Amino acid sequence: MRARLAALVASISLLPSLAFAFPFGGQIHQIIFCYNNAIYVNLGPPRGGPFVWTPSTRTYRFGPPLHTGQWLLGLAAPPYYCVVSRQPIIVWSGILMTMEGSSGAPAPAYQPGSGSDVGGSDVNGPNTAWAGVSHLLVSEVYPEADAAHGGDAAHEWIELFNPTAATATLSHWVMKTSDSSFTIPTSTVLAPHAYLIVTAATDTRARWLIPTSSPVLIDSSSFGAGLASAGDFVKLLTNTGITVDEVSWGTSTEAFSPSAPAPAIGHSLIRTSLSRDTDKASDWADTSAPNPGR
Repeated sequence: MRARLAALVASISLLPSLAFAFPFGGQIHQIIFCYNNAIYVNLGPPRGGPFVWTPSTRTYRFGPPLHTGQWLLGLAAPPYYCVVSRQPIIVWSGILMTMEGSSGAPAPAYQPGSGSDVGGSDVNGPNTAWAGVSHLLVSEVYPEADAAHGGDAAHEWIELFNPTAATATLSHWVMKTSDSSFTIPTSTVLAPHAYLIVTAATDTRARWLIPTSSPVLIDSSSFGAGLASAGDFVKLLTNTGITVDEVSWGTSTEAFSPSAPAPAIGHSLIRTSLSRDTDKASDWADTSAPNPGR
C-alpha cells in the first residue's frame, strides 16, 4: 500500500493545480453515500481519516468508493462536506479527494506488478469492482417512510442492483414480500452496474432525487400495502420461479435466521458491500441515510 501511494504521489507531483494537496491512503472503515452526490469515507492507516469523494474527483481504476474494506489512495486538499441527512439537516465534514484510486473487490493485498496499481482505466471506463457477484442483488429496502418522504406505505421502496457486466432482462420476474407479489413488466431491462427501484407512489423519484439513469417501476396495486417495518422479507425470483436473491429483517426469518436488524423509521436496510453475497444477515446494516438509485 505504501509503495502504491508513493508511486501515485510521484506521478502527479508536477501538476500545479494539486500543489497544495497531500497524500492519503487506507482501508475504508465507514462509508456514507451523501445527498449532495458526495461519498464520505473514514479510512484507517497508514494515512487515514475522514475524506469526501465528489463527482469532480479525478478518479482512476475501479471507480469511486464502494464499500467498507476497500482500499483507497490518492491526494486530498481543502475541507469538504457530506449532507448525511436532509430532515433533520446533518452535515459531516472531511477532506476533499482531488485524486483517488481504489482496489477491486475483494480488496486485495498489494502485490508489486500485479496489475492492480492505480492508473489505467478512468472512472467512466471498464469497471470490475463487482466481479465477485454473478447475479442480481436486492441492494436496499426502505420499509417505513418518514414524513419528509411521504410518510405512508406507498412511499416505501425496494432497490435492485445489477453487479454483472451484462444487461439483465427482467421480464416477468417476480418480487415477493410477506403480503404482496409484484411481477416485473415485459421488456424491463437493467444495465450493468445500474439500479432499479420498485415503489407504489409516482412521486417517490422526486422525493429522493433518484437519478434519471435508475429506472423506477410503479406498482400501486400489488405493492400498495408496502413493507412491514418490524419484520418482513423481499425475494427476487426469475420468471421460472428460481430465487435469485432475498433478504429478511426483524421478526421475519424467511431469508435468514437470525434476520437482519429492523431499520428505524425513515432509515433503510442496505447491503454493506455490493461485491459479495454470503446469504447471511451480516451482509446488511441499518443506515440513517437511504440512497435509492445510487
